[in-house]
Amino acid sequence: WTGDRCKRTQAVQLPSRSRDWARTAGKAPEIYGAAACEVSLWLAENGGVAGLRLALQAVGQGEPA
Repeated sequence: WTGDRCKRTQAVQLPSRSRDWARTAGKAPEIYGAAACEVSLWLAENGGVAGLRLALQAVGQGEPA
């Protein structure tokens, strides 16, 4: 799946904390699709899986996300 079918929208505000996901998903289940699109778009903009590995490595070394 690629970000070519996704559009960023401000209509769905994604929770930033894990504890807020269940509460928000109960009210707006479309957040799962929006989150999938954000991940797909991020991958497309940041070098795909290789970019993800670099980002995880950086976070693992204490660099900001």
